[in-house]
Amino acid sequence: LGNDLGLTDNLYLSTGVSAIQIKRNVKVSYRDRPNTSGLPSEYLYDEWRFAPRIGLRYYIAPDVQLFGNVSRTIDPPSSWSISGSGVTTNYTKPLVPQTANTVEFGIKGKYGIFDGSLAFYKSWVQNELLNVQVLAATATTAAVVSTSNATPTIHQGIEAGLSTRLWEGANGDTLTWRQAYTLNDFHYENDPLFKKNELPGLPKHIYQGELQYQFANGLYAGVNVRTASSTAVDYANSFYAPSYTLWGARFGFDDPGKTWQVY
Repeated sequence: LGNDLGLTDNLYLSTGVSAIQIKRNVKVSYRDRPNTSGLPSEYLYDEWRFAPRIGLRYYIAPDVQLFGNVSRTIDPPSSWSISGSGVTTNYTKPLVPQTANTVEFGIKGKYGIFDGSLAFYKSWVQNELLNVQVLAATATTAAVVSTSNATPTIHQGIEAGLSTRLWEGANGDTLTWRQAYTLNDFHYENDPLFKKNELPGLPKHIYQGELQYQFANGLYAGVNVRTASSTAVDYANSFYAPSYTLWGARFGFDDPGKTWQVY
């Protein structure tokens, strides 16, 4: 349910709410050993949650707007994360939904040869659903992964994008430089074991750029780059994957009628 209300000619208020019913019924019916884990063999969960949102946007020019949003999100656990398949799994994990309250503000729009956006956000996350690989995959078996609810975590960062039309010919050909930068600062708020460690698997800095020549007839060609900083691979932050840079090139054809493309 949502509503968009014009407060003035340039100021708009957006409100909304989502009602979410979460139902989980997981039971271990067959197992090869008694359940001595201390966890239940059956898990029932049936609850309604609400996710409200409110936002403001203000047009400082016809194609340029400032915006700010406050929202709540709900992410329930999957059934297979509560209990695995197979007779060796003899218990269920009473996982609860992950919730987050998020504040976001920024600017986006077009001006002359520029088209871009800049946003800052911070999320306070409760019971984040995090995965841990318990057993590595082998030639005959898949990896065994366990999911659990974490202590409070923080997700905050910056998302920026800018497209610059460097040149435009009289026949409609264009040369465009597209850039995107993301700052990801995801970490524990103050975990008893991991303190304020960063969450693994996501580089803190990611930059992508592309220089593309677009012909008026639909042909295009370009070169691109993606670079990312090193990232932790475990919750203890004892190991890090190295940073990397990837260079690439692409070319293709977009049908002017927008019915097909080749690349």
